Amino acid sequence: MGNSGPTRNCSRSGGPMRARTILSAISIFLCAALLVLLPRADSAEQETKATHPDGRRTARKGPGPGIKPLDKDGRMQISESDRCPVCAMRPIRYPKFSSAIQLKNGTTFYFCGNGCMIRAWMHPEIYLATERTDLGLPVVREYFTGVQMDARELKWVAGSDIVGPMGPAFVPVKGEKEVETFRKRHGGKAIFGLEEMNDVRWREITGKHP
Repeated sequence: MGNSGPTRNCSRSGGPMRARTILSAISIFLCAALLVLLPRADSAEQETKATHPDGRRTARKGPGPGIKPLDKDGRMQISESDRCPVCAMRPIRYPKFSSAIQLKNGTTFYFCGNGCMIRAWMHPEIYLATERTDLGLPVVREYFTGVQMDARELKWVAGSDIVGPMGPAFVPVKGEKEVETFRKRHGGKAIFGLEEMNDVRWREITGKHP
């Protein structure tokens, strides 16, 4: 009976001591993890600064290029795992709207829709981590035939009732007669060529910044 008091006191003090020991172990683990990660972060930052000394946003943070380039006939070869470098959606899920940009070195990016492709074409330094001089062939599907063609050779209609993966679609058609036919069926507020598109025109058409 006389020894029961001290025994209870030792039992109570053991809980806080164990808790402090566990907290100390966790603190040591976290410090070690930070020591491992911090040098990597510093190296990445130095690499970015060395590559882009003027501070321009040229480092693409989104998905990389497609697994396969365009085939020998300039047609898309989209893989299941390919993702749009602008919105990260899977182009293979949108066969009617998917498009591509192949760089001069053969590297090919696939897009879920024409709007994302146009944005990347206007600003490859942001979305593709490359310069405009590196751009090669932009490929889209002509609306009426589905034939894959050079996007620079087509007329583009904006503001119609056609909706793509990202909302109101930019629709490519082959010529003036096709434009007239398309607008009679689906409407359309603006007509442009790919090379005519710039930030000002984009804002006029969409009301948004590209």
